[in-house]
Amino acid sequence: LKRKTAAFPCHNTATTPTSKSQQQREQKTRKQQQQQQQPASMILDFDKLFVRIKVGAKSDLGWTELECGFGDDPACADFKLSYRHPIPGVTVLRGQFTLETSVPAQALFPRPEWLCLPSYKHCQEFFEMELDHMLAPGDAIVSMTRASRDANKDNQTLTQMRALMEVLAGSHEKEKAADDTLTEYSTVKARLAVRWDYPEVGSTVHIVAPLDPVSLQPCSELGMHRSVVSVFRQDPTEANKVRVTKAIVVSGTVPPWAGSHFRKVLMTSRERMLKVASLPFMHNLRAEGKDFYLVVSLKCCVRGPPLLPCEETDAEGRE
Repeated sequence: LKRKTAAFPCHNTATTPTSKSQQQREQKTRKQQQQQQQPASMILDFDKLFVRIKVGAKSDLGWTELECGFGDDPACADFKLSYRHPIPGVTVLRGQFTLETSVPAQALFPRPEWLCLPSYKHCQEFFEMELDHMLAPGDAIVSMTRASRDANKDNQTLTQMRALMEVLAGSHEKEKAADDTLTEYSTVKARLAVRWDYPEVGSTVHIVAPLDPVSLQPCSELGMHRSVVSVFRQDPTEANKVRVTKAIVVSGTVPPWAGSHFRKVLMTSRERMLKVASLPFMHNLRAEGKDFYLVVSLKCCVRGPPLLPCEETDAEGRE
């Protein structure tokens, strides 16, 4: 009996490594399947996003050209599409097109401080976007709430308000018909940052990203909301044209139909931008927003972020 008992574990030790390796392979396979099924999302660093924005000949390095559509579509000539993979499972789609407008590139969209201006108050009844708190000049945390539709309101005005907010919020849902009803209330927190005269004088960069509800950090996507980076550059040869570059973060790889679908998204975005640029109250917002800050030449700032208001007790320590 002792010999049999001693021999029995020896038989098990011979087969145990095989069973463990098989279990490890199965666990690895299941983990890979779960990663493929679940949409990949990443935390975004806004400072690094601004630094990575490049213009000129170096702006196309690392990007792969994306087919605009199938066949000889004349609309493809107006758009230039490309993509890249920053991390496995995440794709950044980039689209470039020209916007014909008399509004300067750096004045197309004001900074988030405009949410507290009197000119904005009248459009809150259509689509709520409230300023939570400022992080820095042109950088803020906002709350976006889709409100219910009122049949007594002017449908055209409502469409213009929705177009404005959807451009700022990075929502790419198609515009619904006038008789459609909006869904229930939904609030999303996002980080909104606008920098003028960046990456060159006369240009502006607009970044919006939804906040993760747990960590409250800007993430690549949250439900139907995607992170969007927009760059507006004035055309050097024609004063009434603005070159627009939009980068959208999506999950997964690039399917064959992605180019055609992305082009339709850009076409809708271009139409909304033209509507927003022509809204009467946008002129008032741009005029009121010019007096927000006094731009000075700052060589260095040893203590604390520059151009931020401080209490009187802290003024001596920051001088």
